[in-house]
Amino acid sequence: TLSLYLLSPTAKLPLSQVRQLYFRLKNKVFAKARFGVVYSADELEKILREVFGDMTMDQVLQPKVLVAAVDKSTTNPELRFFNNCFGDGFDEELVWKVGRYTSASPIFFGEFENYVDGGVLANNPCDCGLTAIQNFYRLQGERLLISMVVSIGTGQYPPEVLGKVDAQEFLFFGKHWFKLGKLMDRATNLISLLSNALVNSELVAKNCKSRCEELGIPYFRLSPKLNTVVAAGETDNEKLVDMILQTKLQVKDQGLNGIVQMFMLTAECSRRILASGGGTPSCATITESSQD
Repeated sequence: TLSLYLLSPTAKLPLSQVRQLYFRLKNKVFAKARFGVVYSADELEKILREVFGDMTMDQVLQPKVLVAAVDKSTTNPELRFFNNCFGDGFDEELVWKVGRYTSASPIFFGEFENYVDGGVLANNPCDCGLTAIQNFYRLQGERLLISMVVSIGTGQYPPEVLGKVDAQEFLFFGKHWFKLGKLMDRATNLISLLSNALVNSELVAKNCKSRCEELGIPYFRLSPKLNTVVAAGETDNEKLVDMILQTKLQVKDQGLNGIVQMFMLTAECSRRILASGGGTPSCATITESSQD
């Protein structure tokens, strides 16, 4: 349901209202799991249709939005940005479908019309999105002066001891059949290693920060450090509220309120410039996957 947050500005929904919507409907979306992991997407699609209706991306004038999804129609998957600013054909899609594309995690909701979650290739799409924006304006013969980059993650959890992942000695266990339990443990560790590498966002964030510093672009990153793991399909109100409170405290402690106000001011200036017909707006929202 992260897509509700990511695309809510296109429907003029304040985040407070989206949060209320999430708490009211989360049990419907995550209530029925097959094998304890895979969820039915029917309720999610119903919610997306109700919120966004028949609106297409190009009907949204502000804010400028890039939403990442992966085209898996061939063995060479490609990262696509559905948007409302490039005029490249990916701006003609229905907003609710874009929300479904970016929610199509192979583990949770499954693919949708040959698209899966953008996190498969770019769990933190900030750097890729920045490149897409710069390439677009370069082809237009313009040099875009970016005011700032604000990267928001979905939280970092305390690291855990992984254990061994090498299963080579057990491949032909033969008489060592009694070691099958150890083989399963290592297989689980290997899956954990690969899945964590797939959704890692902090390395991309560090590289993007370095790039922005070289270009003289102010860069800010917020990915709150949470003291407990919150599952992607968590429905427990107490855990969710605790996560929200931890994040708010860190925003306050790190003095990020001023940064948020600066970002809002920059976005408002860009909106006014666009409305007056002068200049190129320098703000865009690049969505990040929920599996941070």
